[in-house]
Amino acid sequence: MSETHNSDALMTAEDIEAFDDIEYDDIPVPEWGGRKVRIRGLSGEDWAHLTGAALVATGRDVSIRVNIIAEQKIRVVAACLVGPDMEPLFTRDKIRVLGKKSAAAIERLYDKAQELSGQGEDAVEAAEGNSGAGPTGSTS
Repeated sequence: MSETHNSDALMTAEDIEAFDDIEYDDIPVPEWGGRKVRIRGLSGEDWAHLTGAALVATGRDVSIRVNIIAEQKIRVVAACLVGPDMEPLFTRDKIRVLGKKSAAAIERLYDKAQELSGQGEDAVEAAEGNSGAGPTGSTS
């Protein structure tokens, strides 16, 4: 059997594990002099860890929920801002520095992080549009 990759062939667990599927983009930040930063998407595990912690802590108090959501955005942006070596620019002890920066810049970068991670309203709408009525596999 040939080692060519057939786009119709089903992937194995090893194929999926070996595939580099985390996207990144270099984008200008007007609030920071228009200089570019590199922002990468998060893995499913990282996204769940960063956003799931906020959901558990929200409880029923709206004021607490708003603060946690704002802090969550800063943590997501900190996790997604990387250098040319793809290593995070901000360690846990430096996240507070990022939180003191422009809210507009944080919001812009958070939106991009959501996009690159396949999250947010656009991702949900796209997934709903592509999901169809259910599985289309053969039953015979």
